Amino acid sequence: MAHIRDVARTRGIDHTLSSNNIDVIIAPADSDIDEIISGSGYPVATLPLGTFTEGNGRPFGLVVCAGQWQEGLLVRVMSAWEETLGKGRKEPGLGFVDVMEK
Repeated sequence: MAHIRDVARTRGIDHTLSSNNIDVIIAPADSDIDEIISGSGYPVATLPLGTFTEGNGRPFGLVVCAGQWQEGLLVRVMSAWEETLGKGRKEPGLGFVDVMEK
C-alpha cells in the first residue's frame, strides 16, 4: 500500500500539481486517472457533460482532483462549473457509433 500511495501521491498527483503550478487536474471520467486518484486517497469530484444520445444513453463527464485536504477547492470548482453551465441544465447529448458493431 505504501508503494501505491507513493506512486499515486508523491510521484503522481503531487508532482503534476507542483511541477505545472496548478491547483487541480481535470480529466475524462473514463480515463486511467481514476486508478491514480483511488491510489492516492485524495478528494475527487465529477463534472457532468451530458449523455450519449445513441447507444446505451449513459452519462459522461470529467473528474477533477486536488491535493490532500483540498475538498474546499473542489467545492469551488464544482460551484463555478454549475454557475457556468447552469443548474439542472439538460445537455443535448453526444452521438456516437459503436465501432464494435461494424
